[in-house]
Amino acid sequence: VVVVQYGHPDETIRTLACLAAATPRLGRLVVVDNASPGHAADAVASACDAAGATLVRSAVNRGYAGGANVAVRELLNDATLRYVAYCNNDVALPPDYFAQLVQHLDATGGAAASGVLVTRGTGAVQFAGGRFVPARALVVEDHVVRSSSPFETDFLSGCTLVVRSDDLRQFGVLPDAYSPGYMEDAELSWRLRSAGRSLWVVPGAIAEHAVGASFGALATSPSTTEAVVRHRLWFARRNLIGVDRVLALGYQHLTKPVRGLVELLRGRPAFARAYWRGWWRGACAPCAERV
Repeated sequence: VVVVQYGHPDETIRTLACLAAATPRLGRLVVVDNASPGHAADAVASACDAAGATLVRSAVNRGYAGGANVAVRELLNDATLRYVAYCNNDVALPPDYFAQLVQHLDATGGAAASGVLVTRGTGAVQFAGGRFVPARALVVEDHVVRSSSPFETDFLSGCTLVVRSDDLRQFGVLPDAYSPGYMEDAELSWRLRSAGRSLWVVPGAIAEHAVGASFGALATSPSTTEAVVRHRLWFARRNLIGVDRVLALGYQHLTKPVRGLVELLRGRPAFARAYWRGWWRGACAPCAERV
């Protein structure tokens, strides 16, 4: 299990307490500190020791995927490793979380990854699977639980998920390009589904997520807005082909400059700049295109 931290050590300590209580006990637990400001890394050191976790201190902030992959790529060198779990540092998990996900993957042929229902602190469902709208380079997250039994989905949230190690070796880890975050889980889900692998939500396991603790919530953070706009364009450039690519890029080029103007007229210049910068950088900045 790999946990990524950028600040908010109290959240990390809470998550580590949940992971330390996992049954059966986790094989390996790694916390990557993403060059957090202040003394956040030092603040979680004793909690890592108590949970039997290894603390890795990154000299630079690599974003969520890049930080996690510092540890994931090392773990994948172990040929006996069967599963890797990505985990935010602001989730509360039940003790049998991993047992439920691994049990389902063991019993399901062709399954590459599984995730859980993700709820907010209020108990409202934040994530219960999702689907792609390729013509808009958009992921639509479901907020209604479709079944009490495990069910297939096109998309799994990177907030917390378990992936077969062999699939990560074959199809790649969460892509580092989407720093600081957003759309890296969409690309991994897209890759796996495009290869004919299945993704599953296991509704018996529920994670409580403090949304936006590291990046800021979309509705209140211009920097998060900019990242989402930029990365939707990058997702289209890196993954889509043919008509879907043309439609997705055309949609972004048409709507994002206009949305920036709307935000400016609303008296929100910071969000206007976020939409314009995100659109321009998403269209023009290098993104290590895959197609």
